[in-house]
Amino acid sequence: MERGWPEPVSAVFMKDDSYSTVAERWLRAELLARVGRDAEAVRWYGSLTEDISRGLLFPTAAHLPRGEALERLGRPAEAAAEYRRFIALFSAADAEWAPALAGARARSSRLPPAL
Repeated sequence: MERGWPEPVSAVFMKDDSYSTVAERWLRAELLARVGRDAEAVRWYGSLTEDISRGLLFPTAAHLPRGEALERLGRPAEAAAEYRRFIALFSAADAEWAPALAGARARSSRLPPAL
């Protein structure tokens, strides 16, 4: 983690899914959040929308852990907004998302309304 991110991939390869870095950026954000580096994790979760070649699942699902990190950073209004986005996007999702959805609803209900 401390050595930094790999060298940028040539732009010619960015159109090919096999060269996407979205999964690696998700992993980096998750690892940063797990070691308490929430400010950095929030930025990495935010970077997921830069590459949607793998679909929208990563940036869409990132609303939940981004909200959790913002909550730990003492930014409750922003966290509530992230939870509400997650809830809106996943409210009709498959049953496998039900626990995450319930958690987002519970967290959101404890926070003040978003700005």
